[in-house]
Amino acid sequence: MTVLSLIMSVSLLKLYKTPLVGTYLFVYSTTLVISYLLNSKLTFHSSLTMQKGTIYFIIYLFSMCFGTLMYVIIPNIIILPNWYYPFIVLPFTATLNYYLSNKYLRPFKNNV
Repeated sequence: MTVLSLIMSVSLLKLYKTPLVGTYLFVYSTTLVISYLLNSKLTFHSSLTMQKGTIYFIIYLFSMCFGTLMYVIIPNIIILPNWYYPFIVLPFTATLNYYLSNKYLRPFKNNV
């Protein structure tokens, strides 16, 4: 999903000159849904439950808000072409996602 996210972001920002924050929200939302479905069914072989799905989406929506804030602040500090910013923001949001998922979704790990 990370590679897909970067390809989509760079394509939209560099080739089509889409707005930075709007592109981020679109790409993040799209890959979030795909990621949840693929991770549940293929990676963890677990059922799609309302409780797990709710926690998953809350974690990732929180991270999306954090990323959006970074997309608003960073261009005011570092002036680059828009398509560079996904590479700057990604390590922070990925780390946050990993930490929160590991902490709050771990109880569902053995729940198949």
